[in-house]
Amino acid sequence: PAVGRIAAFVNKHTRVTLLAAWLPIQALIFVAQTVAYKDASAWASVVFCTVFLALNLGTFLSRVTGVSSFRPTYAFFNKLTALAGAIGSVVIMFVVSPLGSAAAILFLVALITGFELIHDPRRVFWGDAAQPLWFHLVRKWLLMLDVRKEHPSHWRPNVLQVTCDVE
Repeated sequence: PAVGRIAAFVNKHTRVTLLAAWLPIQALIFVAQTVAYKDASAWASVVFCTVFLALNLGTFLSRVTGVSSFRPTYAFFNKLTALAGAIGSVVIMFVVSPLGSAAAILFLVALITGFELIHDPRRVFWGDAAQPLWFHLVRKWLLMLDVRKEHPSHWRPNVLQVTCDVE
């Protein structure tokens, strides 16, 4: 319920959302000027790599699970490049700042766990993990339909008997 309200607010008020994304960046720049540029740049790098981790992990899982709506146009994309990108992001995160990386990964795990606890599967209308399986099954059975059997030479009479007495 809360996620839907946030999404509706974001779709309705794009300028407010842009401002909400701009403020933390400005706060980070302010911290960089007052504390130490090295610390702030390390945190910014960790946040940047966290975004790449989520993106690469999402594309890897989409490819591995066979989501039918996932059609990447990047010529060199495959599941190994996505996995390598996710692993590379984690390695770079821990090289830059081990404490910040642990905090960022814990934040991602808490965020995913929170979404899983909050979201009600009965109220989700945009699909789920079973959608690719259903799509595959429907496509398979539709392709098995033989259009040649619709020819009049294959017609067989069917008898339908209608009665009033059900006994």
